Amino acid sequence: PEDVRKSYRAPLEEGIYNGYRPLGSIQVLPGLWDNIEFYNIMKFLPQYEREHPEVFRRHWDEIERFHRHVHEHVGYKLLQLLAIILELPADQISNGHLYESNCDSGLRYMMYRARSAEVNEQFKDLYSRGHTDNGTITFLFQQPVAALQVKKHEDSPWEWIRIPEGTLSVNIADMLSILSNGYLKSGVHRVTVPPK
Repeated sequence: PEDVRKSYRAPLEEGIYNGYRPLGSIQVLPGLWDNIEFYNIMKFLPQYEREHPEVFRRHWDEIERFHRHVHEHVGYKLLQLLAIILELPADQISNGHLYESNCDSGLRYMMYRARSAEVNEQFKDLYSRGHTDNGTITFLFQQPVAALQVKKHEDSPWEWIRIPEGTLSVNIADMLSILSNGYLKSGVHRVTVPPK
């Protein structure tokens, strides 16, 4: 129920996303609010400890193993490759993202609520307008519904992206773009009404 979900609300006004973010938090178009709700679980460290819903607590050990694995065995390797591309010492970027360090790393479970065709038309078929991500990199995991679009260049058209089963998509985010002086570009992406 909504009142139970709201009891786990993150302190969004403080810029903290650890917990639940309710529907209607962001304006998609003037006067039209999003239909997305999500739940963030930050790193499994004491400073991020908070009360979580029972469904998460029931699978807590599995979620922690998965989060640490992606962070340390996928993220570190990718950050080391990016450092080599940027002609830096291989561990320079990954050392700034150690699991125990003060960097934002979390899992986000997202749900875009379905809308009627009439409401979709009001929103110009947008669920999430075009944006880039904060931070260094973002991993997007395969979903059963294809609604993600990317822009390769500022003037290029939006293109559908499909994440095949067993793979993930990697978005370069704003901080890595800044650190590379624009050599690595933030990935512009949006979510729209899925194709038929």
